[in-house]
Amino acid sequence: MRKIWKLVLTVSGFLAVLGILLLVTGLILGGHSALKELLSTAKGEAQADSYHTICDGADVKNLRISGVACVLYIRVHDGNSFIIEGAERAGLTYKAEGGSIELTEMPERSLLRIFSDDEAVATLFVPRSAKLAETSIRFAAGSLDVENLRSARLKIDLQAGDMKASGIDADAITVNASAANASIQLNGREKDYNYGISGEACEIRIGDTAYNGMDLMTGRTIDNKGSKTASIKASAGSVAVTFEE
Repeated sequence: MRKIWKLVLTVSGFLAVLGILLLVTGLILGGHSALKELLSTAKGEAQADSYHTICDGADVKNLRISGVACVLYIRVHDGNSFIIEGAERAGLTYKAEGGSIELTEMPERSLLRIFSDDEAVATLFVPRSAKLAETSIRFAAGSLDVENLRSARLKIDLQAGDMKASGIDADAITVNASAANASIQLNGREKDYNYGISGEACEIRIGDTAYNGMDLMTGRTIDNKGSKTASIKASAGSVAVTFEE
């Protein structure tokens, strides 16, 4: 009799475990389907409405960008407006007021980007005629690719990821790279700039000269009696600055 009860309990236990597994599987599949549907909806919205005119560029003096885990291109164009393409896909939102444009991350899109197969890519088009007073770019991760940006003051804060910039026209540039790699090509000559550099486990290269180790731990100031300034700090990774007249 005890053998029969033991068999009954064993079978009951097996059926209970099987029931739990089937329930968990159903929840996972149902949740996955719901997530796929949500991603599909978000993707459709992005494709249907991905090209936006932010504002006319005549009165814009300040540009502030803060993004996470996306690829952002900044390009100039011959029109008169600031334009964003792929903002929804990259999880970015924007607003323009008081002579400033702010481009930031939409937190509700972050999870969608993690589970989506689509690459989070956006492009900001800046009028070629625009000369900004100040541009501030802060990336926690991702990739930044900038061409031909003109801004009197340019501040770049890279926590991780990489940056490539060329044709940059700035009177004062500040770069802070924590665990990132940055390549920046400035308009003008090396001797047009005065430099302040510091760092830790990294390399900072100015033109053909590389600085690392104690050069950076104690900080270096290079005074060329120039009219422009470049302040560069790096904790890890590398920053390379080149020039083109």
